[in-house]
Amino acid sequence: MCIGSVFLENLLSCSFCLCILIVQFLRLLTIRHETIIYAFACLLAWIYMFFFIMPFRFTGPFVIMIYKMLFNDVLRFCIIYIIFLAGFSQSYFVLFNRNGLQGYFSSVKQCFLGLLGDFHFEHYVKEQYLWAGTLLFILYVVIITILLLNLLIAMMGDTYKDVKRSARQLWHLERTRIVLDIESGISASKRQSSINKYWVDIQDNLVKLKDEQFNITYTEWIKKKYDKSNVPASTKTTFTSSIVDFITKFINEINDLIPHIDRVRQQFRASKQARQAAMEQEDIITIHLDWSENFKLKQARQEKAITFLLASYYYEQHISILSGLLWKKNDCFSFGSISDDTNHMSEATWAAIQHL
Repeated sequence: MCIGSVFLENLLSCSFCLCILIVQFLRLLTIRHETIIYAFACLLAWIYMFFFIMPFRFTGPFVIMIYKMLFNDVLRFCIIYIIFLAGFSQSYFVLFNRNGLQGYFSSVKQCFLGLLGDFHFEHYVKEQYLWAGTLLFILYVVIITILLLNLLIAMMGDTYKDVKRSARQLWHLERTRIVLDIESGISASKRQSSINKYWVDIQDNLVKLKDEQFNITYTEWIKKKYDKSNVPASTKTTFTSSIVDFITKFINEINDLIPHIDRVRQQFRASKQARQAAMEQEDIITIHLDWSENFKLKQARQEKAITFLLASYYYEQHISILSGLLWKKNDCFSFGSISDDTNHMSEATWAAIQHL
């Protein structure tokens, strides 16, 4: 599924156009086979409708399921089945001395109908080689009808479970691929036109609510200093305010988010260039670090105090985790460290990477 809906759309549209071109070519040469090509073109045109119903939540996961079954399960089944079909067909062809290529195709037809349960026993067992024909027939029924068909059903059942488990994610992925494929086909000026926008302008809609009089409860990440911690930590906190104050604060946060996204893009490009340089040059090493913000991870320490009675008590201390990746020429590895200090400053980073 690495190519997904884009591959499906290209395959079906190219196949349909090819059929139409072949029909026109046959008409020019006055060859009487254009009706057959027309029949296949009609089939491809209707199957092409799958591409248009894939973006919808109701039908998208089902289309993905059919796609995965056809190109994974059925394809593998057909490869194995063709080997057995050719082998059994040639065995019956040799055994009953059927003449020529037409006789071999007749044997293939009878074996294929046997897969569908349409058995005509006189085609498989004759008096000349009664026991040999019966043995081949039993082997064919066991291997093809019982083993392979049930194996195909089991494979499709596994595929159904896998797709159903991640149906929503796969649907979002294929819908994104379709949007990217459509956008790549139009120019940048048309893509930025307000007519082609498929998102909602939150800021304009929020301004319309400023005349409303009600309170709103929301959650925000704020910096908060814990005991046993040297620096503030990000904490999820709940607030309640009027809708007017909330809209004002929200718009300010959106305005701050735009330059932040631009900085993230610049950092991503710089990081990519640094990784590439480290993997090409021997005198450059690039280290990517990531501190965890999981302050629910704690350790318990026991402290003993001597007073009038010997006693001990426990207290909890927050732990921070540093994970990272190191790139150098022809090599890349990950590392991690645990610290009882939640300080994410440069000195803490240096202490964590000294062992490298």
